[in-house]
Amino acid sequence: MNTEFSEQKYGETGVKTSFEQMANGEQKYKMIAEDGSYYCRTVASSQGAWQNSHVHINLTEFYVVQTGWIAYASYGDDQMFSIRVMRAVHAFVCWQLLS
Repeated sequence: MNTEFSEQKYGETGVKTSFEQMANGEQKYKMIAEDGSYYCRTVASSQGAWQNSHVHINLTEFYVVQTGWIAYASYGDDQMFSIRVMRAVHAFVCWQLLS
């Protein structure tokens, strides 16, 4: 369960901001456009954090690892399982285009 949430309304630029403090210590800072697209900076707690598996429909995710490391597990179109481990500063794009 999230422990804190705050949000500001759309300004003249058509962008609103939000902040979420997750139960696992993760902090999420978002800039959200009126069309629903957004950029999110996620900061893990000092002990790190695990995100449960999840899927996004018709979405492209772009990850930038600024400090520390990230492990990303996925299934490919051929049902092959892969794990990527990246240290700062690396970036990768994850396309999840499901129908």
